[in-house]
Amino acid sequence: MVVAVAGLVLAGGTWLGGCVRGPRLVSESHAAYNDALRVRLDEELLLNLVRLRYRDRPLFLQVSSVIARFERESSLDLSAGVNADASSGSAPSISGGAGVGLGFAEQPTVTFTPLQGEDFAERLLRPIDLETLALLQRSGWSIERVMRLTVQRMNGLDNAAGASGPTPARSPVFREFIEASHALKQLQDQRAVVIGSETSAASLSEPLPAKAVLPADVLVAAGAGQRFESVPGQPRTQPPETDGDAQEAQSGSMVVLRSEQSRFVLRIGATTTEAPETQRLRQMLGLDPEARSYDLEPAAGAVEDVLGPAGERRRIVVVTRSLLGVLFFLCHAVEIPDAHAQAGVVTVTRDASGQPFEWSEVTEGLMRIRSSLDRPDDAAIAVPYRGYWFSIADDDLDSKSTFALLTQLYALQAGAPVAGGAPVPTIPVGG
Repeated sequence: MVVAVAGLVLAGGTWLGGCVRGPRLVSESHAAYNDALRVRLDEELLLNLVRLRYRDRPLFLQVSSVIARFERESSLDLSAGVNADASSGSAPSISGGAGVGLGFAEQPTVTFTPLQGEDFAERLLRPIDLETLALLQRSGWSIERVMRLTVQRMNGLDNAAGASGPTPARSPVFREFIEASHALKQLQDQRAVVIGSETSAASLSEPLPAKAVLPADVLVAAGAGQRFESVPGQPRTQPPETDGDAQEAQSGSMVVLRSEQSRFVLRIGATTTEAPETQRLRQMLGLDPEARSYDLEPAAGAVEDVLGPAGERRRIVVVTRSLLGVLFFLCHAVEIPDAHAQAGVVTVTRDASGQPFEWSEVTEGLMRIRSSLDRPDDAAIAVPYRGYWFSIADDDLDSKSTFALLTQLYALQAGAPVAGGAPVPTIPVGG
């Protein structure tokens, strides 16, 4: 009997391919996880904005760990068969095959930590400081976008201060603030305005004899960031107590305790002091037209009693929002479906005549969060909530820019997650 082998397939070469597949898997998985986490965190932030518009409680989760485990899987397949056709009169044939396979199975585990507790709440409610404003402006962000987002009052100009909390019933005041912020942006485009810090030395004591300063005094002052400086010929405001003090003063061996103090300023370029934008800004803020540098000072509330006469002010007093205030402010960019407004599940703000107020007038140029029954095809970010989809369009560059700025503010203000005391849901994916 003649036996014919029809075919034999051996995939042993797969073993060699598997040896170089591991590093490529790690590289591909890293990119995939990075993109998936970015999308999910963006969706969470957008969802919390929508929740605040409905006065629902927001919740923030921190991805505390991602563990991806790869397992190598191998297989060996053997098959054989006999083909015999008695009617043909031909000899039976045997066919067979063998296959060797090598692959990787991925079993990721993602751990989420809820952000809560006293420390996180304090970070949410703490006013944004001037250093953060200066940092964002120096980083290339539009000064108009930064100011409209983070400041609710500036030299008495109101920027929808009531929108820093749950939606108010009465329409806000905001138009002059937007105009002043726009003037700042025009000056920024001309590289004629900057927010920054300046350091100057301040005297903390009257001149005193150098021999009266002990080494321990020098160490204590250094620990507090202070120093003793010689001031030869400096007159005393108090008469010397002894003849020795008088001799010390005459010989110039007098010292004064000094400290370096930083202050934030808004400085206008010399070439634009007569520009229309500069004059309009000075007029709206009541600034001294002869000055080019104005101190920026934080305030806790009403500032009218500390501003001074209009036209003579050499400082700009600002009331900043907290991170939660910024979130509440931006939640008014959510377009509410008519069905929800009629159902009374959101606050309908009304103007002085009793007509519904359009919050898009406040958030125009900053953000627009659209609503629709179906998920839009052109959405950069979209989340479902209360039977509708809320989204930011992919071609809405203003909204995407403001959203990116919001993520940076969140990172600067919220900080690291608070460990302990909260449940940590660990979700194995695909396991």
